[in-house]
Amino acid sequence: MTNRTETVNDPAGGPAPGDAAGRSMVRAAALIAAAQGVLVAVPALGMAWVGLFGDPGEGLLGMEDGYTPGTTRDALIGALVLLLTAAIPLTAGHGLWRLRRWGRGPALTANLFCLPVAYEMATNGGALVAGGVLLGLSGLAGLVLLLHPAALRAMAPAGTGRVARS
Repeated sequence: MTNRTETVNDPAGGPAPGDAAGRSMVRAAALIAAAQGVLVAVPALGMAWVGLFGDPGEGLLGMEDGYTPGTTRDALIGALVLLLTAAIPLTAGHGLWRLRRWGRGPALTANLFCLPVAYEMATNGGALVAGGVLLGLSGLAGLVLLLHPAALRAMAPAGTGRVARS
C-alpha cells in the first residue's frame, strides 16, 4: 500500500475544494461566535435602555435584585463597554463565516473567556446555572470546532503547501 500525498493549490487563494468538512466546522464556529456576541449585546441594550429611559436606581427590568447602575452615566458607560465587548465575537463570527483567517484569533479568545465566566455563573446557583452551563458548552464547542485538524486545514493560508492524503 502506498500512501501518496499531493499538494493542494487553489489559484484563487481560498480553501481547497476538498476541505468541505473543515469549512462547515469553521462556519459552525462562526455561528457560535455570532450567537455569543448577540447574547452579550442584549444586556448592553437593556443597560442603555435603563440609563436613557428608566430610573437607574430601580434595576434592570424593574427587578429589585437586578442590575442597578446608580446613575445614568454609569448605565451608559456599562452599556458602551458591553457593546464593544459584543463586537469582538460578532466581528470574529463574520470573518469566520467568510473563511478569513483573522477571525480565528478573536473567536478563540472569546471562547476561552467563556469558560471562567460560565464556571462563575454555574457555581452561583439560581437561574444563572442554566446560563452558565449553556455558555460553557458553547465555549467548548467553539474551541473544538476551531481547533479540529480539518478546520485548521480549511483556514490554512493559500500557497502553504497544504497536503491532501489519498
